[in-house]
Amino acid sequence: MSRQKFLALLALSLAVMALAGLATAQVLNSRKVEKRAVSQAELRRQQAEDATPVQPGVTTERQRVHSRLYSGRQTTGKSLREQSDELARDGQGGDVNVITSPGTPVFSPAPDGKAAPLEAAVEGSDAVIVATVTAKQSQLTEDERYVFTDYEVAVKEVLKDNAASHISASDALTVTRPGGKVLLGDHLITVVDEAVKPLQVGDEYLLFLKFIPETGTYAAVSENRSGFRLSHGRVTALTAATAGYAKRQEGRDSNSFVAEARAAAAAVASRKGARANE
Repeated sequence: MSRQKFLALLALSLAVMALAGLATAQVLNSRKVEKRAVSQAELRRQQAEDATPVQPGVTTERQRVHSRLYSGRQTTGKSLREQSDELARDGQGGDVNVITSPGTPVFSPAPDGKAAPLEAAVEGSDAVIVATVTAKQSQLTEDERYVFTDYEVAVKEVLKDNAASHISASDALTVTRPGGKVLLGDHLITVVDEAVKPLQVGDEYLLFLKFIPETGTYAAVSENRSGFRLSHGRVTALTAATAGYAKRQEGRDSNSFVAEARAAAAAVASRKGARANE
């Protein structure tokens, strides 16, 4: 074989190999794209299953009362339904995702230094409980500019009882908190308030609560001071704030933390009793 023919055959072989490699790469890339699309579709399906189907204007009396607690919160000048409709008209699916960031941490010592952070949180609450979440239901506010969630919880321990409405261990309570997921038709609307993170069904929490007399239910005390998740023996703050007392408790042993909260509640009750006897 002449040198010229050999070089020609070599060039042809290299070209065939390159084309084969390109085709293989295209197939692998196509499979990755398909896998990513399937993963996103599966995630969307799971999120939709976790959402509460709602109909505009259809709410219970209790939900109407809870809705007013969030009347000052709005995502933009337009309602969430209007935003969803606009996205759908523009061919962007119609799903709406809103995330609000936490402000300045409020879980801090009292200005006068008289109360430790945990005691201050107990003192500022109508009730403090350890409870497990058993169910949840999200809803649009009446002006459709926000989403809130009502959680059903089973009380495991009462650290501070509500003077206006006695709580016992094993009681079932409703706790309303900002944020949640609703399904409006085929459109998924998600609102996340990172200052008051959502609760998960089946998990246990230490919660600081404010009583809502009109409904006999409860709300989170305030942003950045709504409670702690007690999962797998560890503490997780229910705020995305990167500083402050709550964040410093991350990863602590949950049993020792609850014992500390129990002691804080006892100290607050002792001070209250001493003042009443003066």
